[in-house]
Amino acid sequence: MNIFRAHYRILWTLLFFVLFSCAGSTDLKYWKNGAYEGGAVESMMIVGISKDAETRKYFEEVFSKRFNRAGIKAVAGNTVIPQGQELEKDAVKTAAQKQGVQTVLVTHLTQEGEKDFYQPPATGGINRLSYYYPRAYNSVHSTGYYKKEKFVKLITNLYDTASEEVIWTGVSEHVEPKSAKDIVNALVPKVIEGMRKDRVIR
Repeated sequence: MNIFRAHYRILWTLLFFVLFSCAGSTDLKYWKNGAYEGGAVESMMIVGISKDAETRKYFEEVFSKRFNRAGIKAVAGNTVIPQGQELEKDAVKTAAQKQGVQTVLVTHLTQEGEKDFYQPPATGGINRLSYYYPRAYNSVHSTGYYKKEKFVKLITNLYDTASEEVIWTGVSEHVEPKSAKDIVNALVPKVIEGMRKDRVIR
């Protein structure tokens, strides 16, 4: 019995960490333009695109704060482009040139529609063999169900200010969150990590 208890303690611990890591993880796929020869980026202006002014401001402030902490000079677009002004390309480029930054980082959410996600049947508690085994057995021999979930993508592009060529792109996919802020807070460290791996920033 002690062996069974030890095994199921281990199983519970492993399951906890798997569930925890899946719930909190953000999968970011990224790509670097192989033709870019400008060296490591040291400065950028952050531009968030959103219908909601507060969301735009939040995106820009979170990105700029994290990049500044990482040693990159990052200017939030809302501090140099007024909220009421249209974020047209020429206005963005002019503001970036005035700030003397090498690059412009543009980030935005895009609605991608719906997907089918599989919902497995519940197995209940697993702290005792007598509880866990019957539930696990029934779960394996029963059928789960599919449910539709809306999902969004957060797309982040880094452009060279002078040439306007894309340097780096990151895309992450999420089941539609209650708050766009949750996605941004989870994603920015991944963006910085991805750029460092691609040697876009030091």
